[in-house]
Amino acid sequence: MQLKDLIRQTAAQFRKAGITSPVLDVQILAGFVLNKDKSWLIANSDYRLNSAQLKLINDLAKKRLSRVPIAYILKTKEFYGLDFFTNDSVLIPRNETETLVEWSIKLTPKNAKVLDIGTGSGAIAIAIKKNRADLAITATDISVKAINLARKNADNILGKDKIQFTTSDLFNKINSKFDLIIANLPYVPNNMKNKISPEAKTEPKVALFGGESNGLDIYSRFFAETPKYLSKGGYLLIECDNFQKTEIADLAKENKLKLIRKDYLHLAFKH
Repeated sequence: MQLKDLIRQTAAQFRKAGITSPVLDVQILAGFVLNKDKSWLIANSDYRLNSAQLKLINDLAKKRLSRVPIAYILKTKEFYGLDFFTNDSVLIPRNETETLVEWSIKLTPKNAKVLDIGTGSGAIAIAIKKNRADLAITATDISVKAINLARKNADNILGKDKIQFTTSDLFNKINSKFDLIIANLPYVPNNMKNKISPEAKTEPKVALFGGESNGLDIYSRFFAETPKYLSKGGYLLIECDNFQKTEIADLAKENKLKLIRKDYLHLAFKH
C-alpha cells in the first residue's frame, strides 16, 4: 500500500470515530514508525509501505481509534522544546502550561529556590531548570509512579541529581521556604467527569479532578498552607480554569497574596 492511501483511509476512520485531527494523527503515527517527519511524508506520499511497516502503523491506529491519546501510544510528548517520557500514570503535558515555564524563567531571581507541586512528568520543573541552571528546584507529587517518571525525565534531559524529587501530598514533606512556588493541581469539578473528552478519560483521575462543585477543594487546602512556605516577596504561579479565577483570587487575598498577572488559564501572585 502506498503511504498516501494509508493516510487517506486511516484518517477517514479517525474522522468517523470523532477524532478532531485525523490527518495529523495518522501522520504522527506513520512518521513514528518510519522515523520520518511530516515534510518527508508529504514529499514521499507515493512511498510503498512494506508489510511490517503497515502492520505497525495499523496496530498504533487501532489504539488511537479506541481514543488512547497519541502521547500514551508513543510514550513521549514534546513540551517547551524538550521530549518527555509519558505514560498513563501522569497527565499529558499541555502546550498551554508552557506559560508557567515562561513566567517562572522571567520572574525568578538569580539563585532562587523553586518548588513545583504536582509535578507529574516533571515537565514544568525540568523545562525551567534547563533554561535557568542557577535555580535550586524541588519537585513533588502525591503519586510515587509520577515521581519515578519525573526523575527518569530529569536524568534523561538534565543529567543526574539536578532536581530534588519528593513524594508529598502538597506541603506535608516540605520543611523550608521558597522564592517561587508553581502549582498545576487538579481543578476539574467532579461533576464534569462525563463531559471531558474520551482522551482525557484515559488520564489519571487523581491528576484531573479537584473536588465537588467548583473543583477547588485541593486549591483551597493549598492556598491555606502556601504562606508558610513562600518567602516574603516570593511568587506563586498556578494554572486553573477561566471560570475559577474569581474564587481563586479571593482565596489568595485571604492568605495575603497579591494578584500581579493573569491570562486565560494562569494566575501569578506575590507574597
